[in-house]
Amino acid sequence: MFEDYLFVYDASSQIVRVKAADGRTIVHVHMQRTEDNEAFFQSLGAGDSDALSIAYTLDPETHAALGYAITALSGSKETLLARAFLSYSDVPIAPPAFVAALKQPKETREITVVFHDGNIRTYQIAREARFSMALPDGFEAYADSKGSAFASDIDRAGQDAKVYILPTE
Repeated sequence: MFEDYLFVYDASSQIVRVKAADGRTIVHVHMQRTEDNEAFFQSLGAGDSDALSIAYTLDPETHAALGYAITALSGSKETLLARAFLSYSDVPIAPPAFVAALKQPKETREITVVFHDGNIRTYQIAREARFSMALPDGFEAYADSKGSAFASDIDRAGQDAKVYILPTE
């Protein structure tokens, strides 16, 4: 699956329509749900949808992306999941000072994530940064390996944490 900041494309994707209107070009892509793109569907909160319709709006001369809309398709039901409008500047926008501090923090904390299959990932983040995660349907974050206490406080800044990702069933 090809994926960058804006465009997503895999073997199940196909361009179904290109339309010029109102000084813009709109490219409609249909993406059928497959095992290869399941994580992408879940990251969007697409539920049990069968497919996605992605409409990219492009500048007709430069082909620069001006925006996109992602819609989940389930039978005849359509649900808008995301819409973005993009603009560009010739001068790069300087990030606020706290961004640099988060990239190279003076103090860090460790977040250890233990997955249900035994895999373990450890993250070093700025001590003052919040930690959160989006989980696929059927999983929950717990503060212990038995699943008896929800990990509701892991997003709070300050402390090291160990999180267990376990199936809810």
